[in-house]
Amino acid sequence: MTAVTGPSTGAVDVERYWRDGFLFPLRVVDAEQAQQWRAELEATEAEWSVPGRLPAPFADYARVGFHVVCATAARIAQDDRVLDVIEAVLGPDLMVWAAELIVKEPHSPKV
Repeated sequence: MTAVTGPSTGAVDVERYWRDGFLFPLRVVDAEQAQQWRAELEATEAEWSVPGRLPAPFADYARVGFHVVCATAARIAQDDRVLDVIEAVLGPDLMVWAAELIVKEPHSPKV
């Protein structure tokens, strides 16, 4: 294992990332912060899912450009704790291009 350590990440298994293309699970924030972000994301989803509020269905924005309709998504993407993990793997030269949300509702057959 080639591990690097970020300020708030502990050891990050870089080899596993490059082999598998992802790292999971990684605890980046505590349960309270995660619950707060979830509540904010769900509130945004409820607010913007009202027909006619957006030019396209809300789900379209969740996959592309979610940061445009959801300030919480932008804040998560720019959070130092999140960026520390990414920087530990990719290095310090980062630019957040977009935020995307992939939602798998409980008991949904959709992937």
